[in-house]
Amino acid sequence: MAFEFSGTIAAGAVVGWLIDRWLGSDPYALVVATLLAVVGGFVRLIQLVRQFERRDLGGES
Repeated sequence: MAFEFSGTIAAGAVVGWLIDRWLGSDPYALVVATLLAVVGGFVRLIQLVRQFERRDLGGES
């Protein structure tokens, strides 16, 4: 779970950096892509926590 969260953020930063290099828009794409990746990482983290909670309570998988 930790690798998925940090990997999502790292991937967003790399994508933003590549877009900035391609378009010459330093640092806007890097900041936007990183922030979107942080939001996406938290959404995925919440989904995983809810899934684990359902399993612990004896619900579906």
